[in-house]
Amino acid sequence: MAIDRVVSKGVKGGYVTGNFSAGGYIALNSSNAVVAANSAGETVQEMLISVISWSTVNGAYYTVKRGANTVLNLSNTGTFDFQASGMAVETGGESSANVVVTKTGTGPCSLVIKLHKRPAITGGSAY
Repeated sequence: MAIDRVVSKGVKGGYVTGNFSAGGYIALNSSNAVVAANSAGETVQEMLISVISWSTVNGAYYTVKRGANTVLNLSNTGTFDFQASGMAVETGGESSANVVVTKTGTGPCSLVIKLHKRPAITGGSAY
């Protein structure tokens, strides 16, 4: 059975984690808790990929898109910690698009993605 869903949303302005064995997506703002990055009362303006870990076999691979743009093609096994390295894969507004994960090929594969949420701040500051 596929585990393709948001597994943790944390607090407003925190992180959202998704776990995929096939394909799926994480929506910035949705009333569907299975795919929503936002928690109750939160409006997420953008999300940046912080950490991503994956494992694929039998020539399978994952494609990660932000909007219409492919930001990652992932095969074999690995981990990228973009936050620790001070890097971002999203450019030119991609961080304000939903994350779409597509698996191509067969076999048991997994992908875990952690995104840093940046919510809209209303009625005060973020501090």
